[in-house]
Amino acid sequence: MTRWSGPLMPKVLACRQEPSTVVITEMPGVDAESVELSAAAESRLWSEAGTWLRAFHTRTNDWIGEINLDGTPGKRTTTDPTELVRAGFGNRIRDGRDRGVLDEAEIRFAETQLAAGIESLTGASIHSIHRDYHPRNWLADREGRLTAVIDFEHARWDIAAADLNRPWDKEFHRNPRLVDAFYEAYGRPDERFMAQSQTMRLYNAVTGLVWALEVGEPEFAEFNRRALHRLMGAS
Repeated sequence: MTRWSGPLMPKVLACRQEPSTVVITEMPGVDAESVELSAAAESRLWSEAGTWLRAFHTRTNDWIGEINLDGTPGKRTTTDPTELVRAGFGNRIRDGRDRGVLDEAEIRFAETQLAAGIESLTGASIHSIHRDYHPRNWLADREGRLTAVIDFEHARWDIAAADLNRPWDKEFHRNPRLVDAFYEAYGRPDERFMAQSQTMRLYNAVTGLVWALEVGEPEFAEFNRRALHRLMGAS
């Protein structure tokens, strides 16, 4: 957040690394996940969210990964998205097998599907991404107007599709009409972009499941297990 600014983003007034502290401006609106919206208002919210994210994704970079406060590359960066995904996926698969978190059918499916989809990431352009983009991190009014985007804790340089996998297993799954509301504003994805989104959806389901059980977040683990099994059922 200290590296980017834009419409509907809080402004950073002060920050420091030790202890980690950020002072930001107050933004209008209420938690978009908790506000009750009509069908029309919810569609409007997702449309405005698509417009905002498209603008945020216009920034590009030549490396992928986390950013230091001065804008330099963080600890784990690369120019190859497939390298980062393979490494993270492989580590979590091993952890999941060793801990008995993933069974052999889940592992076999995940490894096969990742192998089939990861080439879609080769040469993908790198963009600024929020990395936790969903209604809990949006503020809105009761007419469905997006008033702010918050919580840039996980923002980084990455492929754009890494911002667009979570809704398929929550909001888009619950209400498919939101797909059109969002993508008509963001821009219709082509076949390659959808392959990237589905690959990152698989990656996050597997890594999120193992990580959540490691840190004691059973609800988030269950969300990711359902996402993984939804993918297994669709294959």
